[in-house]
Amino acid sequence: MIPKIIHQTAPSDRDRWPSSWHLGRQSVLYHFPSPEYKHILWHDEDLENHIREHHGWFLEMYLSYPSPIYRVDAARYFILHDMGGIYLDMDMEVLQDFYSQLPAHSASVVESPFPNMEKVQNSLMASPPRHPFWIEVMRELSSPHTRLLFGSNVLDATGPRMLDRVMETGTTRIRTHVLPMRNFNPEPLDQVYNTTQWQSYPHEPRYTRHHASASWRD
Repeated sequence: MIPKIIHQTAPSDRDRWPSSWHLGRQSVLYHFPSPEYKHILWHDEDLENHIREHHGWFLEMYLSYPSPIYRVDAARYFILHDMGGIYLDMDMEVLQDFYSQLPAHSASVVESPFPNMEKVQNSLMASPPRHPFWIEVMRELSSPHTRLLFGSNVLDATGPRMLDRVMETGTTRIRTHVLPMRNFNPEPLDQVYNTTQWQSYPHEPRYTRHHASASWRD
């Protein structure tokens, strides 16, 4: 079963948060209320401490990443492996509780609205603890091939395209559940009056939408 734990990562200094993060955070707290759901907001030092304490074998690579976003990407996979639960990017706005939509015994990742770039994204993921998919992800993260991608692009080294590789070529061919883009990650259209418009699927329920602040580019 997927435990009712909501994981998010953010700098401890809230003055550094974009406005979309405050919106996303409040939507998460509202639609996944305590005490039914446990909320863990991980700061950079918390992530490093978790890797140091539970995955010391990976610490050298973790610290060698060229920028913080690589570490934030990588740590979320270890957290889902160790604790299970739901991971949401800070700029992911929750529109309604979607826990019942998650397959209880599968690792889930969200479909990308940009299929020309990647098939899935790591902005929304869920899993029971110790799911074997994350072992495959850890193996890919620590491979010599992946290390060569550090200077290329975070999307290839630790982000969505790394997940694509695992889903396509993982040695155990672990099946994962892909949360449909139309329900969880609709395409952002042009901004109108500074408000993003999303592709509409009027006959489909909508659970989340991604404001795509792209803070990983900073």
